[in-house]
Amino acid sequence: MHIANYNDHDERLINTTTLAGPWFELDNQQIYEQFKALVLKGSECSFIKAYDRTKNGRGAVLALHRQCEGTLAIQCKASAYAKIALVHYSGQKRTFTFDNYVKAHQEAHNTLANLNEPVPETKQVMDFLAGITDSRLANAKDLILGEVQKLQNFKLCQQYLKMLVYNKTTQEKHLV
Repeated sequence: MHIANYNDHDERLINTTTLAGPWFELDNQQIYEQFKALVLKGSECSFIKAYDRTKNGRGAVLALHRQCEGTLAIQCKASAYAKIALVHYSGQKRTFTFDNYVKAHQEAHNTLANLNEPVPETKQVMDFLAGITDSRLANAKDLILGEVQKLQNFKLCQQYLKMLVYNKTTQEKHLV
């Protein structure tokens, strides 16, 4: 383990740390006490109760981690996909701007990426365009569908549309 090549210092420490001995036991118990204090009043406490007798901090953290990766991950994925499907942009409003629309999509995609379920760029763009119902952007949507670079890059797509929305809004304000 010590002579292996590692990508970074953290990976080396994780793979070479000895999880036994008096210092580990002392630290492990302290971790348990601190961790339990953090989750004591929440629903998470029931998942670490089994470690009360042994004061196994590492075991408690790993048990809660497994629980969260299971049900919570499924809920978070479902919530992110629902946000993508339900959010729509029908034009600038005081309470919901194009920036809010972009943010909703970006947050959902970040959540999915963090849960090891990244959405392909083209799918991101297609979902993004599908939620835009503002008729002023119909031609821009068609242009994106015909331009490979913007169709395959969510960042370019949303920046292009954001610039267009900003310019159209500015132009409308000056014409009034």
